[in-house]
Amino acid sequence: MTFTSLPAFAQNGAGSALNRATKALHQKFIRADTDKDGYVTLAEAEKGDMPTTVKYFSEIDATHRGKVSEEEIKRFMVQRAAEHAKTP
Repeated sequence: MTFTSLPAFAQNGAGSALNRATKALHQKFIRADTDKDGYVTLAEAEKGDMPTTVKYFSEIDATHRGKVSEEEIKRFMVQRAAEHAKTP
């Protein structure tokens, strides 16, 4: 599942919670991206109160650039939500 399919996914309760989470993420991302380059580094995520991004930073940063975009974080969130939905 990709982030672009989020509206269809948001039709159920888990999707609704994910939608709220992505809105909260956007606000945190804007605050954490102190240099306004469209990415957050691990240090920015730590200072910006983004504990989930910090915890999974190396997984989110699949390209190992040392920074992640908001879209990459959202994609990771959707993937994790879909995986959790599959588990009994």
